[in-house]
Amino acid sequence: MKHFWNTKLAIIFFIVGLFSYTISAQKITRFSNKEGFNQNTINTISKDKYGFLWFGTPNGLIRYDGYDFKTFSSQANYKERVESTNVKFLFNDDNGVLWIGTNLGLNVYIPRIEKFYKVPLNKSISVDLIKAGPGG
Repeated sequence: MKHFWNTKLAIIFFIVGLFSYTISAQKITRFSNKEGFNQNTINTISKDKYGFLWFGTPNGLIRYDGYDFKTFSSQANYKERVESTNVKFLFNDDNGVLWIGTNLGLNVYIPRIEKFYKVPLNKSISVDLIKAGPGG
């Protein structure tokens, strides 16, 4: 009986040790203006299939590649232009296309050609949610 309790106790200590190692092994990084992240408010976050983190903010779209931040806004040149700086929602589809919902409508980013496009809509609407349709 004593052997049973010793084994059970050893298993419990092993699980607790493994759990605490897993928690301590996680790396948490904080970004600020010092690292190049120029926003205090984030509306939406998405990770694409290429490993980029995308942040939608009230002042533009920010891409993080693991080393540097790059900001895309409505004031940029046409190739790097999001129609509105107020990014409300981000969605990555299965093809790697980034769908960008803004307060003025919908944009897409095609990573293969590194270009933004405005999706033509009948009127200017705020896009706060994007979901995949049936089969997608």
